Amino acid sequence: MSKNSIDITTDSACDLTQQIAEENDIDIIRFYVITESGSFRDFDEITSQNVVEYYENGGEILMTDEPSVEEYAEFFRKHLSHCSELIHIAVSSGVSESYDRAMMALGQLGEDSKRVHVVDSHSLSTGTALLVLKAAEMRNGGSEAKTIVLAIESMREKLNVSFISRNPAQMYRNGLMGRTAERFCDLLHLHPVFSVRHGKVVVSGVGFGNMEKCAVRYIRHGLKHTSDIDTSLLFITHAGFSVGLINEVRAEIDSIVKFDEVSVTDASATIAANCGSQTIGLLYLRKLS
Repeated sequence: MSKNSIDITTDSACDLTQQIAEENDIDIIRFYVITESGSFRDFDEITSQNVVEYYENGGEILMTDEPSVEEYAEFFRKHLSHCSELIHIAVSSGVSESYDRAMMALGQLGEDSKRVHVVDSHSLSTGTALLVLKAAEMRNGGSEAKTIVLAIESMREKLNVSFISRNPAQMYRNGLMGRTAERFCDLLHLHPVFSVRHGKVVVSGVGFGNMEKCAVRYIRHGLKHTSDIDTSLLFITHAGFSVGLINEVRAEIDSIVKFDEVSVTDASATIAANCGSQTIGLLYLRKLS
């Protein structure tokens, strides 16, 4: 890259595939997944499939951690050595310390900190990825860094981010739902639906009965306001769903609304460690007014 370029970076909890990241010239800093066996770098040392297998084999000690302030500072320095400005889009400060740590890292950069723009996505998983891809598109189109940041900050409130999970136990263990709600779901065999609102994860509904049927009902509800949907791109992001069930999900989506592009992505190990196995989400943008 030339010294006059803008680099776009993000966190591994954005769930972008390596291929999509490379095609769009996006760099990713890795989170960590921690088990009784040690700490593992997301993607490089552990995947969502590893996490799913860990759950299925009865594993319970599973936590995640963001890169340290020092790691963010070094990551930023690496990019600033060859670009004029850097835009880092972090997963929501309402669910992660990544934004705060990235901001603290600026204090270690001296005058170079003025060339770094850290943006709170107010989202997670491929909700953040939608913003990252938009930023890369604008960068490639010649937009200035400040223009990109303003556009992303406007777009983030239009994100539609939700998931349905088979088992809420891991969400409770990681503080993403209360004990009472977790026990209620477990007792009645309910599958909680989570949405991201104002940067925080909230329980927005429940599914009853068979998980496969619940997933279909979740899709119908999530896409019910079709006239308000930006149909350019939909992410279907999941942990532990079979190919057959993913195909059923895609067929159901196609029967409701036609997206220009549908990207099926595995959740990162970080996201899988927080939401548990057999989780699937729909992530897209609402139309900008």
